[in-house]
Amino acid sequence: MATLKGLLLGFGTAFLLGPVFFTLIKNALQHGKNAGISTALGIILSDMVVISICLLATTSLIESIKTEPIVKYIGAAILLFMGIRFTFWPSVDGFDNSSEVKKSNLWEYLLQGFLVNGVNPFVFIVWIGFITVGKNSYTNAELYLFLGSILVGIFLTDIAKSFLAHRIKPYLKPYYLKKAYQIIGSILIGFAVRLIYFAVS
Repeated sequence: MATLKGLLLGFGTAFLLGPVFFTLIKNALQHGKNAGISTALGIILSDMVVISICLLATTSLIESIKTEPIVKYIGAAILLFMGIRFTFWPSVDGFDNSSEVKKSNLWEYLLQGFLVNGVNPFVFIVWIGFITVGKNSYTNAELYLFLGSILVGIFLTDIAKSFLAHRIKPYLKPYYLKKAYQIIGSILIGFAVRLIYFAVS
């Protein structure tokens, strides 16, 4: 039951439309499925770090991470930079169905996924919720199985998004791709403004 419930919760994250979702889709659309998969790996690594912090850290430290304005400002700065870049400089040059991202650039997309996910305080809130559910429902051994299953579910849904974006890419003309990137960039800017609002309020 712990495995099944964890997988279902992980699959449920496919419907969460946050900055991570739009970053993953944008990278997969523009640079192919390998870039999307690298972004997904960065997201999972970031989630693993967040889980470790939530399991090992004190309650006061977790609350500090969730509420500390500097964390929100750093997250907002990263999202703002990416959002402005996507909105005002959407690159579709050389975009074709056979293009593949260079292996040397895969680390860049992994880092993007790691940072966009890791600096978002709301990610800590989500994982604290998952851990609380697990601790109240399972033994220690089952808790790790539960959390691991959530990670597997998240990773599989992110891989599916990467392949789906890659599949529809051949049907998108450069004009519509440019508009799609601009929309994604505007959404990321919106998330950045939201983080700044929470930091100052």
